[in-house]
Amino acid sequence: MEFARVAVIVLLLASVAGGASAASASTVRLAPGHTTVEREVPGRSTVALAFSYRSQRPAARPLLALEANAIRVTDDGHGRVVVYRAARRLGRVPRRAGRGGWARVRLRLAGRRLEVWVDGRSARLSARHLRAERRFVFGGRAAPSAGALFLDALSITRSAVDRSPPTAAPTQTAPQLSAVQDEVAAAPGPGSGDAPPAPNGEGVSPRQRPFAPDSFWNAPLAPASNALVGELRRQLDLGAPWINTTQYSVPVYRVPADQPTVRVTLDIPYQPLQQAWEAVPVPADARAAGGTDHAMVIWQPSTDTLWEFWLMQRSDGAWHARWGGRMTGVSSSPGHYTGAERNWGVSATSLPLLGGLITLDDVRSGHIDHALGLAIPEARRNWWTWPAQRTDGKKDDPGAIPEGARFRLDPALDLNRLHLYPLVRMMAEAAQRYGIVVRDQSGVVAFAGEDPTPTGSNPWAGPGGWFSGQYPSTLVQQFPWAHLQALRTDQQCCGSR
Repeated sequence: MEFARVAVIVLLLASVAGGASAASASTVRLAPGHTTVEREVPGRSTVALAFSYRSQRPAARPLLALEANAIRVTDDGHGRVVVYRAARRLGRVPRRAGRGGWARVRLRLAGRRLEVWVDGRSARLSARHLRAERRFVFGGRAAPSAGALFLDALSITRSAVDRSPPTAAPTQTAPQLSAVQDEVAAAPGPGSGDAPPAPNGEGVSPRQRPFAPDSFWNAPLAPASNALVGELRRQLDLGAPWINTTQYSVPVYRVPADQPTVRVTLDIPYQPLQQAWEAVPVPADARAAGGTDHAMVIWQPSTDTLWEFWLMQRSDGAWHARWGGRMTGVSSSPGHYTGAERNWGVSATSLPLLGGLITLDDVRSGHIDHALGLAIPEARRNWWTWPAQRTDGKKDDPGAIPEGARFRLDPALDLNRLHLYPLVRMMAEAAQRYGIVVRDQSGVVAFAGEDPTPTGSNPWAGPGGWFSGQYPSTLVQQFPWAHLQALRTDQQCCGSR
């Protein structure tokens, strides 16, 4: 293996969560309760990970979780390291005796293979469709009789390019007890290593996944609390929850580099936005979404630019809209409008409509690799929270949900036990890994699926459609709302749409 590496030294102690404490100046001690150490280096693809560990007393205990791939590494308490993917055991590798009780574990993700070494002993495990890993959780709940878990010598090796696996096991070395070394490859371009495989097995261009890999739309979530979940569940009873597709959602016109441009007239006097709409590549046959918002998104990957419009209509051969935005550098954007343009955008929060949208490509691929956008009936008046930039909330109640609030499904929830409809399963997986962002108000709690109008057909509907022949409300009611968690919010005031 050859990589252009940049070495970064990070003390593992700084990442301890949940009451862990240091056993000495050079190690990390995790109590047998639910204590963990988390490391995250977003924006690149993992090649290998290594760490040393020692148990205070022999006992079964979790060692490491790779959440993007549902991989768990455990010690079985009988001298073996066991690797699982979801509920399936992939294999076991025995530890070597001695070494002061320390064991050295190394994992490598290579194509469809997961390779594991324990004290120099190796095993190649079959694990198909491995995703890029960014977040690593060490430790977890163990029986009190297990005593403490000690960690040291963590290294994460990342590269944008996959390499052939080594032909021999790595040289065994003694644990390093002074610091944690994180070896990071030179940063690739935006989106490198993050695009999922296309249905035909070919790679997807990084720019086909909007916004930066470490934006809130695309990055895995941090630990959460439950402050606002009860309020959201109450609002589920205000009307049948829904997935908007052919109305009150948005069609996305993906246009080529040579698409002719037209002027879109802004129907209010605001020169900065009008200048951004002087030359927009709107297709001649484009149609805005149904409903009263008449939204539309134009996305031109070749120029890394998107435009979005509210109350978009064609009158006397010319396009007009009441509000909207233009975002350049989409592939490296934080996922919301910034600076002098922070109030742009169709949504009440200035979060782009393309963010959080369940796209046609998402469903065709079988997985949704970003956060989900959600609209709710009653958002808090004047107050919002990041990543929202503003609000149209109307509820005067400190306990109301602010726009921008982020939820997630409990990562420990076993979705295999729920027997969900295929689309609901995809949504639940996305909500576990990337979360849900409240981005607007609506008549009922509603997700947004891409309006299929530009394709000339509707893959959502019908007995063989993505809704499985059901009403959207039936699917959304099956979503495991009871297992939601709400991330901590830092609210700000004051403003409105």
